[in-house]
Amino acid sequence: HFALGPGFLHQVYRRATMIELHHQRIPYEYIKQVPIYYDQHHLGNQPARLIAVDEKILLAAIAVRELDDSWREMLKARLRFLGYRLGFLANFHGTTLQIVPVRIRSIPNSL
Repeated sequence: HFALGPGFLHQVYRRATMIELHHQRIPYEYIKQVPIYYDQHHLGNQPARLIAVDEKILLAAIAVRELDDSWREMLKARLRFLGYRLGFLANFHGTTLQIVPVRIRSIPNSL
């Protein structure tokens, strides 16, 4: 955030984050979609645009004026469906980067 500053769309910050992870040799995967299941039936895929860092953490790079509870709940749902327990919302909207940890207690065995 220091190099780019505020004012860009979230896609710019997400791409810059992936470039920085690559430079730091931190393994990551860009997740474009989340498969959604209900009662073991595949309902379809939901756009996600998340960064899975080192197969342990999900990172959502966003740029919103106000980071309300709906963002936390959205990330919690994606954590559950992708099998992660920890994620971070990285809000690039303001003059300083806002990072909010999001945790779920357990991962359901079957969705």
